[in-house]
Amino acid sequence: MDNLRTNANTKTYFETNLSDAKPAQNFAPLFPEAAEATEGGTFHHKGLDVPFFVSRAKNERAVVVACTGLNSYTALRAEELKQMNDAGVSVIWMALPPHKSNTPFMPHFITAGEGFFTDPESPANKLFDSKLPRYAFTHSTGGQIFTALEQNPETNAKILERYEEVTHIAPYFDATNVSLKHSLAPIRWVFDKYAHMNADRKPHETFFGKVYLAFKAATEPFTKTGQEISPTYGQILEVQHWGRTLISAFSNAAEPKDTTIPATYVVGRDDPFASALTSIDLAHQTNAALEIVPKGGHYPINSKIVEKFLERVGLAESLSDSPRVAAERSASLLDATARLFQGLGGGRVRNAEVRGQTESDALHGSHALGLQ
Repeated sequence: MDNLRTNANTKTYFETNLSDAKPAQNFAPLFPEAAEATEGGTFHHKGLDVPFFVSRAKNERAVVVACTGLNSYTALRAEELKQMNDAGVSVIWMALPPHKSNTPFMPHFITAGEGFFTDPESPANKLFDSKLPRYAFTHSTGGQIFTALEQNPETNAKILERYEEVTHIAPYFDATNVSLKHSLAPIRWVFDKYAHMNADRKPHETFFGKVYLAFKAATEPFTKTGQEISPTYGQILEVQHWGRTLISAFSNAAEPKDTTIPATYVVGRDDPFASALTSIDLAHQTNAALEIVPKGGHYPINSKIVEKFLERVGLAESLSDSPRVAAERSASLLDATARLFQGLGGGRVRNAEVRGQTESDALHGSHALGLQ
């Protein structure tokens, strides 16, 4: 399914029409998680149609309900999905597929998110045992959508009832380099004018957009291969507008909102699209936990962060039964044996190697609590 679909049917239901939900052939290589999914379909809610996909664990112990970013079919990559599944966690995610509209679409996505995360007729509810604990995950614009849902008391009450916690991966509340609080007013003015002038064009179709992508986003996975799914400047302005509206609400609040589920923000320090500093501000304002990934971009999650999540929610012990972890344990044992014989032969262990490994482990496991 490509493009945002609307219809006159306001009922809430879902169909397991997987072939219709999957990305078009030209998008399939960009989103193998959806293209190769064996379970999924279309979720219909209040006149909106959105695709969803499932990566199911063999021995289900919990469910992650996720939402992708703008123009995407992927919330978690294949390696993270496998890591979740190996731990007994099934993952179901709602996609925000590529579309061409610059007209206000965020209200539609927020409405779809409300249904997907909280409606009793949602596949996130119907396709899994109601006794399984549920955790929410979001990426980019999905984080803004979920945060907006929490501002509605009725919807937030349903979230509190259904979910244990939420993890926001590179949440998009404002754009890097032109965020309200962390950029100069003249730069914001120039960007705003340029974006409005080129509202129907994508960044790689403009001179300054090409320059920015070449210098700031060259290592992002979709910069070269995903130009077809790139948002237009008009779409960027739309997401930015609604993100800033949320930021303003938090900034003007007399006290932090503390009746939401626990949240963790996973932020890439070098994210070229979603302002990392804005996400850090919001994490502090909402008392959320914060994981900052050094040199991380717009998809900063990795196996270490997934492992921390599994440990935090008490599911890490199930990893010991998975084939992947068993293979890693065997490889680790072989490595340890080889080092032991090497140490016996050389008379000592190389301290530099041990120190380097320790520093690496500390880097991957660090919590930084102060600093698209």
